[in-house]
Amino acid sequence: MSGDLNVSSTKKDKKNVVKLEDSSGHSRLLLNQLAAFREDARLCDVILIAKGAQINA
Repeated sequence: MSGDLNVSSTKKDKKNVVKLEDSSGHSRLLLNQLAAFREDARLCDVILIAKGAQINA
């Protein structure tokens, strides 16, 4: 999403303009990195073993 968002300031006659940037690339990178952490069990607190199956949790 990109564009300008007008945000009213404390004075009625002035407005602040906030610039919004497209962050889809950042979101994709973040999700890919989190998936890599999950696959490597880096964020794993415990390992559950039930009937020979190992579950990282």
